[in-house]
Amino acid sequence: MKKTILSAAIIFGLAFTNAQVKTPQPSPAASVTQTVGLTEITVDYSRPSAKERKIFGDIVPLGSIWRTGANSATSIEFSTEVKFGGESVKPGKYAIYTVPRGDQWEVYLYSDTEVWGAPKELDKKLIVVATKAPSQKMEPRVESFTIGFDDLRDKSANLVMAWENTMVKVPIAVEPHEEVMKSIKSTMSKDPSANDFAAAGTYFYQNNMELKTALEYMTKALDASPKAFWHMSTKAEIQAALGDYKGAMKTAEEALGLAKEADYAAYVQKNEENLKKWQNAKKK
Repeated sequence: MKKTILSAAIIFGLAFTNAQVKTPQPSPAASVTQTVGLTEITVDYSRPSAKERKIFGDIVPLGSIWRTGANSATSIEFSTEVKFGGESVKPGKYAIYTVPRGDQWEVYLYSDTEVWGAPKELDKKLIVVATKAPSQKMEPRVESFTIGFDDLRDKSANLVMAWENTMVKVPIAVEPHEEVMKSIKSTMSKDPSANDFAAAGTYFYQNNMELKTALEYMTKALDASPKAFWHMSTKAEIQAALGDYKGAMKTAEEALGLAKEADYAAYVQKNEENLKKWQNAKKK
């Protein structure tokens, strides 16, 4: 009899151990990945909802460490070195802890990413970054806690955290130049395409560097795609930057004609404005 009871207990226990019943989670998991420059940034977090409750100052106490979401602590991973809130951070994965306050939040990157929830105190040895970010009032109300990226530029973005009527932005800065130069050097040593030449030439021009090489690259891009008026417009701007206004105007006039044929208003306007500007520059 005892053996029967014991066997039943084991079977009953195994049934629960192997149970795979799935039900909706109150704070479902979410992940957002954003490329900034050449850096990939991934945030994994859980998204609790307000459900008609007051959040900050009630569900999330002001002045206390918050896991910045629900369940396990929110994590952020960088593929390259970045500046987070103005402080340098090496590539890797970190937990995000915050201390919400009325007019600003304390934001921490923490090297221990395996903590469930939020610790009562943060170990100073594990704090990678401690920064502050202003808290902003926002409308409309955000029902579910949301993390994302905004104000994207080649070298920067803002990490945005929003819930209820509160929004916090933390600046993230990257420096892709070294990786871009490695990519250009590697590509040019192989079999670069017209788009490769155009991308490299445009990058040099936009960063005001190696303009003669930029002109050479744009010329090669146009040799392969002679009616690419978008590349032609950039070539004209490079010529003007080198002081060759006569050459720039000739190139821009050709680009303008092709843009009109294509009925591409933005490049028609761009070239018309450039021609007017360079005509005035020639007179000086």
